[in-house]
Amino acid sequence: MAAENKVYLNGLVHGIKGIRRDSDGGAIAEIWIYLCVKRRTQKIVENDARKKIVRYDDILVRVKKEDLIRYIQEHKVAAGDTMAVVGTLVSERVEKKFECRKCHTANFFSGILSYVYPMSICMTQIRPKTKEIIRLTNAEIAQGGEAVRKILDEKKHTDGTIIFTEIEGSDENGTDAMVLVQPEYDDADAVQYLSEVEEMSNVIHVMGNLCEEPVFTKDSRTGSNCKYQLGVNRKLFIKEDDPGNYTDYPIIHSLGKQAEKDMQFLKTGSLVNIEGALQERDGFKIKKRCRACGEENRLNSSAIEIVPYSVEYAKDCLNSDGEEEEEEQKKDARLEVGWTETEAVKEKPEAGTESDEDPASEGGYPEEDGSEDSGQGSEETADDGTVYADDDSFDF
Repeated sequence: MAAENKVYLNGLVHGIKGIRRDSDGGAIAEIWIYLCVKRRTQKIVENDARKKIVRYDDILVRVKKEDLIRYIQEHKVAAGDTMAVVGTLVSERVEKKFECRKCHTANFFSGILSYVYPMSICMTQIRPKTKEIIRLTNAEIAQGGEAVRKILDEKKHTDGTIIFTEIEGSDENGTDAMVLVQPEYDDADAVQYLSEVEEMSNVIHVMGNLCEEPVFTKDSRTGSNCKYQLGVNRKLFIKEDDPGNYTDYPIIHSLGKQAEKDMQFLKTGSLVNIEGALQERDGFKIKKRCRACGEENRLNSSAIEIVPYSVEYAKDCLNSDGEEEEEEQKKDARLEVGWTETEAVKEKPEAGTESDEDPASEGGYPEEDGSEDSGQGSEETADDGTVYADDDSFDF
């Protein structure tokens, strides 16, 4: 069965947090990494002038494999490090919650969370981390907690952020603490690095069947846009995921002439082979009604979409007159790789709530990452006891 879903990322770690299975500091079961990547620079003609468009995206990478978690812990990965990732784009159905703005009742709904599941990670650095030994008096140690962290920060000689602390030894006069300091990086460092790896910073190859008819829009601000959802059968078994989940449903968002071609040639069931980039889209709203009082709540939402660089129309597509092509006419125009219609078309997930501010919702796509923006510094606890800490870094 034809199936392809491979992601290649190379970028700057923008944020990182560990997820533990209980609130008492249990073992880290998962690590979330927000990786800043750069798309290929696009050239467009606007008002008879050529213009370059540069786009950066923060892509969520969820590390679940034990060997990769150990690798990240051993290298003390922190914001500012650079990382290469090979993985697959996963769409996972999750339970999300929001608090009604009127009656403050907790509400739950089913949504889609998209992320990159890494198969391989290779970590490099913009600047090497610095290790220092700092002497603390017994009186300073006695202050504990944040007070000790502040003292360590004041005593260190290296400019930067302390990302790891460990006791080296102690005697009757005090304690020696080892700290690992991540030097500060500036925007110029990040821009320079991402420019050097631009061609391999954000690439995805995906093959699948359309789950429904494409949706086309055109306006003076964004130009031509075409959105459609693919069903992509997995070739990779993800041990940590639901064993019954063997299909992913990414959203494709084509632009300009590619959008016009997609609208002309694609229909439900069409098989396509796409090379493109991942796009983080946020700032739109979804609507949810409170189960208790019926109040309509508008929730901040975000999503990961695929923006195609190229689309190969492989099977069950339309010709220029909007009619289905005969199979014999298409055989010479595609590779003989045994295309078959994926079961995903028959098992498309339930569509999400429509939103008048999100063009994608007009096509009935499932909501992605549609949880309410709860702000920084809070914690959410899942039904299995997992504690989600919103810190940008953590001690391993």
